[in-house]
Formats: sequence, structure tokens, C-alpha cells
Amino acid sequence: MGKDIWICNHHATNTMLLKSGRHHWLAKELRKNGYNPTIFTASSKHYNEGIDLGNKLYMENESDGNRYVVVKTNNYNGNGFQRVKSMLVFATNLVRTGKKYAKINGTPDVIIGSSVHPFTCVAAIKLARRFKCKCICEIRDLWPESIIAYKVSSPNSLGVKALYKLEKWIYTNADRLIFTMEGGKDYIIKQGWDKEDGGPVDLKKVFYVNNGVDLESYVEYKKTNTFEDEDLDDKEAYKIIYTGSLGDSDKSIWNLIEAADLMNNDPDFEKCRILIYGKGDQEQKMKDLCKERELNNISFKGLVNRKFIPYVLSKCDLNILNCDDCSIIEKYGGSQNKLSEYIASGHPIITGESGKYCIVANYKIGMSVEDITPKRLCEAIKELKDMSSEQKEEMKKALDYATNEFSWKTLAGKVIDIIEN
Repeated sequence: MGKDIWICNHHATNTMLLKSGRHHWLAKELRKNGYNPTIFTASSKHYNEGIDLGNKLYMENESDGNRYVVVKTNNYNGNGFQRVKSMLVFATNLVRTGKKYAKINGTPDVIIGSSVHPFTCVAAIKLARRFKCKCICEIRDLWPESIIAYKVSSPNSLGVKALYKLEKWIYTNADRLIFTMEGGKDYIIKQGWDKEDGGPVDLKKVFYVNNGVDLESYVEYKKTNTFEDEDLDDKEAYKIIYTGSLGDSDKSIWNLIEAADLMNNDPDFEKCRILIYGKGDQEQKMKDLCKERELNNISFKGLVNRKFIPYVLSKCDLNILNCDDCSIIEKYGGSQNKLSEYIASGHPIITGESGKYCIVANYKIGMSVEDITPKRLCEAIKELKDMSSEQKEEMKKALDYATNEFSWKTLAGKVIDIIEN
């Protein structure tokens, strides 16, 4: 019998329902390697009605061969008090559920607590102490650094100071730390929490495992989930694709619209078509601006089911990775899910991200444009569009290599090494 691994993630509910996502794919690979993973998630769904458990504390479920335990949590909308309450209720009920579940199914060998919010990591550490097993804390968001960077709160507020203390406690008490961004060690050093600076955190226990893509599912979806679209099927067009949300924080889309304006009626970009797949509260404003400027080289395709994304990306010539001016990305690296999908598409990527941890630049799979502007975006598009056949071949090799590096078969291997060592 392989080791029992408990994976705790408040927001794995959609992962369970969609049969895809970081921990679903990790669990799938763990099972292939003889482990027994169980994913603990919340009954609430982000911005959607959750799963009704009635009077039950938890419910077991199976999804695509993976075992899930759904923990009772209050539903919420928006980012107010009810969401914070949901985080605390999940952490509390996760500990209660873990104790009851272990009496029936046995205690785990390793617990992984994922910090979509930090309270899950606190609960995971408490359960690990109770069961005298190892705890790996997975850091997917920097709390409260991200809150400060996005100007949600002041760095001097009492809440932020309390979160810093909680974050330090988690990093100190976890047996291992997995950051989804490459610069996790840099962040700990910046805070002065590493042992060399007199802090409590041993950097030897800090590892990096980015987000990735399940290539088996990706290839299958690309083959079986197809549809007709005259823009996608236009073999004469040079197709530039963006997928994702169209909200206030998505500054890159406004840049893309301004770039479309510069390219419109320019002979150098005659065959370029920009196709945007996604929705958000700024979508209508974006459409109105394009209509006002009579842009005929950009189309808003609306939201498509995720199962169609591999097919959509297979039809493109160039991917645009949305990223804003947030210094968090610049300093410590990114782990956007759609970057892995872009890489798997086998087509070059343009990003506004820069810095030493920029994946696009480091893997040579497109262009990193520092201080990106519409004009510079146009220049990058032209440079990639006009690549020689030799340059295209080199980039294809780089994309193939990166696809393997960001496949969940490879990434799960890294997690297994951390578990075993």
C-alpha cells in the first residue's frame, strides 16, 4: 500500500466538478505512482451557489477516479465579511472533519495544505501535529503581500500585520514549503525570515513547483471538443489570441485594443486578427471602444467552456498573456494557469512580465516586453510574425521542452521527491 496523502484546498470544488486543475491532476499522477490521495475541499463555490450538505459536516465524492471530501462551509458573494467567514469556517471544519475521517479511514502519512488563503495551512499543520505526520504547505498566493500590492489594504494596518505574523508562523512550522512562484526563497529573505538573517525558516525546506497542464487531457480535449468559427478557421489570417477575464485589473486588454487601433489599416498587419475569449465587467466598454474606432481586426468571442480552450489555442499563431504592472509578478515570478495552456499550444507568447523569473523569457518561448505599451506590443507582434523559418523551428523546440517541463507528469515527480525526501 502506498502512502496516504491528504490535500487540503478550499477552492478545489470546481476542480472536482470540472475534473481538472492543479490538485486534481496532482492526485491523478500520485495514484499512478501508487499513492492514495484524498482531496479536502469546501462546499462553497467561488461566486456561485455551493453544494448543500444539509446537516452533514462532510460528504465523500468521487471525480474521475480521485477521492474528494467536501467540507461544510458557508456560501458567499464578493470579497466582504462572508468570504472571510467562509475561510475561517472551512479551516475550523477541516480540522473537525479530519479527526472524524481519520477514525474511519486511517491517519495520513503526509498532509498538503494549499494557501489559496493561509487558514487552510494553519488547519493542515494542526492536523499533522495531531496525527504525528509531515505537513507540506503550498504557497500559491503571498498573503498579505498581494493585498498590499493590489492596494486593498495599507501595510501598516493591524490586519496586515497580523497576517504577516501568521504567514511567518506557517513558514516556520511547515515541514516543507512549496511555492508556485520561483522566487519564494527571495520573498522569505526579503522578509528577513531565513536562518542566515537570524530568522526561523530553513531555506533548505523551500521548493518550487509551478502550475502546469495535464497533457493527456489537453490532447484529448483538443481532438474531441471542436467547433466551427470562421475567424479561427481562416487559414490566411495571422491569429493573435487572448483568453481570460475582461475586468478592471486586466490592463493588458486595453493595451491590446490600442495596439489593434495602431495595426488597423497598416499594411504590415494586414492579415492580423485579434481574437479575445472571455468575459468580465469591462467587456461592453471594450466592445464599445472598438466599435467607436471602427476596428475590424479585433473580435470578442465571449466565454467558452474550458474544454474548448485547447482547440482554440491550437488554431492560433500567437498568444497574449495578460499581466498587469504588479511588482509581485515582477519580483517573484508568475504561476498563471493559462500560461501552461499557452505553452502546451506550441505557439509563441507575448507577455508584459519581466524580471529574472519570467518564464517566457527564460524558456525563450516568445517575447517579454518590459514597460509594455501599445506601440511596443505592435513591435513585438511584428517581430514574432516575421520570424524566419529557422527562428520558428528554434522556438518550436523551446516550446516542446517547456511543455514537458510544465506537464503534470513532470511536476508531480517533483512533489513526489519532496514527499519522499
